[in-house]
Parts: sequence; C-alpha cells; structure tokens
Amino acid sequence: ATIRLSDLRPIHPLQASERFVRADLTRPRQLRKACRGVSTLLHLGAVTEEVDWRALTAANVDGVINLLEAAKAAGVRRLVFASSMHV
Repeated sequence: ATIRLSDLRPIHPLQASERFVRADLTRPRQLRKACRGVSTLLHLGAVTEEVDWRALTAANVDGVINLLEAAKAAGVRRLVFASSMHV
C-alpha cells in the first residue's frame, strides 16, 4: 500500500511506500488533487498556535469543510478526523 502524505512544506525523507502531495487546507483545488485516488484519509492538519481569528478559522473551520468536500468528490471511503487542539 502507498501512503500519501500532505502538508504545506515537503516532508523529508520519504520511505519507499510514501508519496508527498503539497496541499493547503484553504485551497480546495490542491485538496481535490491530494484526495484523488485515496481510499482512507487521516486528517491531522490544523493551526495550533495562537493567531488571529481569521487565520485560525481559515484552516481549522473552512479548511476542514474544504477537505471534507474534496474527500467526498474524490470518493474517499473512510475519514479519520483527529482533533485535540483544545483538549
């Protein structure tokens, strides 16, 4: 199985079974590309530091909606949403 990793910045080094796709949660087109061909999605992305409300909600609220829509459009069968930012 291949694991597709995604982040704002490249991840190095990659293992033989890993592939990287750059995607920003605020960019629906990038998310659609990242979700293409994916069967299971594990979402861990978020802005975790103290920033202004607009920056926080852009990734943590609107970005999650963008990701869910991209996953649905790509036919992703399973989604694991892990969020413990304020726990």
